[in-house]
Amino acid sequence: MKRQLLGIAIASLLLPAAAAVLAQAKPPAMKISGDMVKIGVLTDMSGVYSDLGGQGSVTAAQMAVDGYLAQNKPKFKIELVYADHQNKADVGSNKVREWFDTQGVDTVTDTLNSGVALAVAKGGKIREDGRMVHDMYLVEVKKPAESKEPWDYYHIKAVIPGNEAYQSLALSRCPLVTKK
Repeated sequence: MKRQLLGIAIASLLLPAAAAVLAQAKPPAMKISGDMVKIGVLTDMSGVYSDLGGQGSVTAAQMAVDGYLAQNKPKFKIELVYADHQNKADVGSNKVREWFDTQGVDTVTDTLNSGVALAVAKGGKIREDGRMVHDMYLVEVKKPAESKEPWDYYHIKAVIPGNEAYQSLALSRCPLVTKK
């Protein structure tokens, strides 16, 4: 019962995320793989994070995809692939590189382990204050006449490096943050 509730909770979180991924434009050089969106679930199938992710995340992601397809009836297919990163940054990074280079995966989700997430994330790193940061994008919605193809909805106006996009924890006004 607990696992089923966890799966439903994860699915409720993934459905909006999957819809957002499917609805957003990608940088100009990127395209969806043919008439299909391919989503990779890179998770821990047997290690310490397998209860938080694992097969439950794969099932939740599939539920989110099925829900999106039923509700929106898009003209493209959505395929889900998954792999075990074994809590090893090199294994996760190599799998994602393989997915992107040879299998046409468009996006990756569920990298629970921070080491794996950092190895996979473009521009992601941990600052000296212990905060994970990544590049942020400033975008502008295109006018309908400017969109030349599906998924072509935004102009990327600027890329803000992660160190500039996030304030230092020392400057945080959050009462839960311990100042050093």
